[in-house]
Amino acid sequence: MKRPNWHEYFFGIAEKTKERSTCNNGMVGCVFVSREGHTILSTGYNGSPRNLPHCYEVGCDLDESGHCVRTIHAEINAIVQAARDGISLKDSEVYSTMFSCYVCFKAIANVGVKTIYYDVEYKPKKYAEQIARVRRDAALMGVKLVNKKDVCDILAQDKLKEESE
Repeated sequence: MKRPNWHEYFFGIAEKTKERSTCNNGMVGCVFVSREGHTILSTGYNGSPRNLPHCYEVGCDLDESGHCVRTIHAEINAIVQAARDGISLKDSEVYSTMFSCYVCFKAIANVGVKTIYYDVEYKPKKYAEQIARVRRDAALMGVKLVNKKDVCDILAQDKLKEESE
């Protein structure tokens, strides 16, 4: 049995968390993790606010750009859950199944996250300007954005180095 490394483990939990999403327009899961000790601090997925109907029950509420506004994004849900439980996310890391929108990125950066690991970009052609804005501001704020494939490449290179030594 192959034991997953920490990155595989947390990306796997984000993927599993994504399954709780209640909007098919964009199923996303994320996990906030302490940098020290690899402890899960909070998880989140796309879903409607408490006590309101979900997209899978009544359909999506789409704005003029085709974006569902019925749900709260996974990252914001995780931040809200941590706040409700009195958990600090300062200096944590985020593992997300999708690149954060600009609003979510600002909230993540404001709680003190220094590294965001993500899997895919959401409609990169349609949201190219927003993605560029996140990248620009992340650089200005000292927040690292790391794609899952880059993590996998780095881990593979490290493994090859270990095997050759």
